[in-house]
Amino acid sequence: ESGQSLEEAIDLLSQLPEVEYAEPDYILTKTETIPNDSRFAELWAHKNTGQLGGTVGADIETTFAWDIQTGDSNIIISVIDTGVDYNHPDLAANMWTNPGEIPGDGIDNDGNGVIDDVHGYNANADNGDPMDGQGHGTHCAGTIAAVGNNGVGVVGVNQNANLMAVKIFN
Repeated sequence: ESGQSLEEAIDLLSQLPEVEYAEPDYILTKTETIPNDSRFAELWAHKNTGQLGGTVGADIETTFAWDIQTGDSNIIISVIDTGVDYNHPDLAANMWTNPGEIPGDGIDNDGNGVIDDVHGYNANADNGDPMDGQGHGTHCAGTIAAVGNNGVGVVGVNQNANLMAVKIFN
């Protein structure tokens, strides 16, 4: 009926036996957040415009997700691979730092049996240096959580996560 409030109309409709659920017809606007990272245009997985012969739209639509959220620095993601270049300009700011370690002092400050495991662990050498010597783990880490909107290189899905490197391959 005209003159009813939205809540009254929903209540009335919800009482009808043929109506299981009633809600307003919300108008949503789909926007995209495009980061300023210098190589973003090459990242067809985020935004496929047909570059490199790809299929337009065959992507994971992160540009729409980033309109809602670009990540959470409270999330720690472990990259278990060939290690991670924790000095990489697109990764360094998102590298997890072990709060119980003092970097470079040669002491196992947190008492976990590994000396200076500041950014992760190297299972091959059984030490605290998970530096990537091959590149694959660094590439994966960039896809996962390269710093976004910094004008440098690429951008990861979760632009603000903390990356913990675990080197299991050499």
